[in-house]
Amino acid sequence: MSRDAFLEKAIYRLFSADRKRVETALEACSLPSSRNDSIPQEDFTPEVYRVFVNNLCPRPEIDNIFSEFGAKSKPYLTVDQMMDFINLKQRDPRLNEILYPPLKQEQVQVLIEKYEPNNSLAKKGQFTFSHTRMRLEF
Repeated sequence: MSRDAFLEKAIYRLFSADRKRVETALEACSLPSSRNDSIPQEDFTPEVYRVFVNNLCPRPEIDNIFSEFGAKSKPYLTVDQMMDFINLKQRDPRLNEILYPPLKQEQVQVLIEKYEPNNSLAKKGQFTFSHTRMRLEF
């Protein structure tokens, strides 16, 4: 068995419960998707893998977060929008506000600079949608 054929079989075995979904995700990546096809390793790049995973395992809750906190027309959250999300949705309201105060803009900017891979967007205080999804998947 070739290494390429092994890759295809491993993908199907990993997601054996939903074969049709795997085939659809492979087709979305322009990869061979029938049972006896093989995927050449050089075609299965990290970017193709990300597209495959996004099609195989959609994350609508991430879309909801971005649309709920103001990124309806833009694919990123600003520092203020991110701060609202962290303080209103992620922070435990039972915490003592003196001992554990809500995050400030400067602290959120540090988080954005740490986790946003695009430095120019991070400097502007913008946190992108696509990278958020990748962080949660890996």
